[in-house]
Amino acid sequence: MAFPHITLVKKVFEILEGKICGHKIPMRRLGVIAQIGIDRHQFHDHFQKTDADAPDALPVVYGGGEEVRGKLVIEPNAKMLPKTGRGHEIFNEYSSILLIPDRIWIDTTHVIAILATEKVLSNIFYAVKFRGKYDDRYYKALALWLNTTWGLLTVLANRQETRGRWISLKMSHWRLLPVLDVTSLDEETVEKLAEVFDKYSGKPLKRLPEQYNVKSIDPVRKALDKEFLKILGIEVDDEELLNLYRSIDEAFKTWIG
Repeated sequence: MAFPHITLVKKVFEILEGKICGHKIPMRRLGVIAQIGIDRHQFHDHFQKTDADAPDALPVVYGGGEEVRGKLVIEPNAKMLPKTGRGHEIFNEYSSILLIPDRIWIDTTHVIAILATEKVLSNIFYAVKFRGKYDDRYYKALALWLNTTWGLLTVLANRQETRGRWISLKMSHWRLLPVLDVTSLDEETVEKLAEVFDKYSGKPLKRLPEQYNVKSIDPVRKALDKEFLKILGIEVDDEELLNLYRSIDEAFKTWIG
């Protein structure tokens, strides 16, 4: 039971099966459409952080503090140098602009997936790279999905709790996670999803539990969700959306107090 309320559990089962409010959406396991890696152990095995402005230094997103998880877009915040002969090869093979977390501290996380302004690796996030040639619009569309309420619910449903509000998702969890299959969408839909991502990329969201507080719903959360639904042709009235938010709010309160 990933959530304390059976209605929310049923809702998540519907999403994982490819349905939102009775509307069919294409879902596929993330590991089928993209490769995921590297983990933090591989990162530290092959790279070392540097403060020097070396010509062969590589961009990274280092650390997972609240300042890193507040918005949808982030700039690299550190440099690293390869310390093994395979360092550059690994960077070229696995670096990406789309990052997903290996650990989530619910109290201080605002967004799930983040998009870097250039290809990076990270010691805290996994880089996600599509299998095949897909431009930035597809990365934005997938990042948008993972940050919608429906994407968030699937992530939380597949979590591994390590210490209360501290949860983790290993690479195997992410590979098996069903996500919106953006590679099967027509280009017009992908373009519109990417535009929504761009629209909200610089707008900070509240911390996850605060986004769904029924006394003060995060306006960015609600607007992002509604625009996502509209693009996919899914009609949900405000009351239905509020009921979903209320269930999530109750789940967070039961879970973390």
